[in-house]
Amino acid sequence: MKLFSFFTNKNKTAPIYDLVAESVDKSKWTGGDFRLLITGVEQLEKIDYDNLMTPKTVEWTRMTQIRFPIYKIEKGTYSFSFEKDGIEIEFSNTIRFPDAKKIGDEIAEKLCSSGQSVNLHVLVNTRVYLTQGPS
Repeated sequence: MKLFSFFTNKNKTAPIYDLVAESVDKSKWTGGDFRLLITGVEQLEKIDYDNLMTPKTVEWTRMTQIRFPIYKIEKGTYSFSFEKDGIEIEFSNTIRFPDAKKIGDEIAEKLCSSGQSVNLHVLVNTRVYLTQGPS
C-alpha cells in the first residue's frame, strides 16, 4: 500500500537536493555560499567534539559552547550542528571554500579513523530575498 509507505521508510535518508556538482567552480565562494554535510556519522559525545570536529593542520580555539561549539580559526569561525541527514558545518563569510573544504576533509578523516564510515558533501546555500510588496 503506497499510502502508508512513509511509515516503513522513516529510517532511510532523504535525498539531499542542494548538493553541488564537483564540476562547479567554488574557488571564489565564501562561507555564505555553501555549507558542508558529513553523512554516515553515528552520534558523537560532547566530550569528543574538540577532538573529532576540529582540523589537524589549522590552529583553532573554541569560543563558546551554547549548544554546539563555535571554533575560531585564523581566517574566521565555523560551527556544526546535527541535522537529519548528518552533521552540517557552517563557516563565516571570511572563510573561502578551499580552506573550508580542507577543514571538512580533515574532520571527515578523523571521523573515519575513529571507526565511522562517513562522506563529505558540499551544499549550496540558497538565498532568500525579501521584497516589499506594492504600496
